[in-house]
Amino acid sequence: KYQILPSSMILQEIEREGQNPVGGGGFADIWRGAVNNQSVCLKVLRLVIEPDEEVRQRIRRQFCNEALLWRQLKHPNILPLLGVNEEIFSPSFCLVSPWMANKDIITYLKA
Repeated sequence: KYQILPSSMILQEIEREGQNPVGGGGFADIWRGAVNNQSVCLKVLRLVIEPDEEVRQRIRRQFCNEALLWRQLKHPNILPLLGVNEEIFSPSFCLVSPWMANKDIITYLKA
């Protein structure tokens, strides 16, 4: 209801690399970034292009749920969620995970 994430999930001092996303999906763009000299993937919610406030709120709620669920997953085949940042792409926010050289599973399987 409130779309509030625990403060322990918030990451600060993230650096965005480049001026354009490197990929994307239905509701988010993928950017490359860095946290403490570690390459990271920044999954940025595309809120600014949706004109309907109710739809934006629903998308943000789903994104928060994804973050909360992902943070709890622990498996060798699932990348960890490092955290969330609400500043670098304000008014949107991003999920932060380790950067993988082959981008995604499809690219990896084709390599």
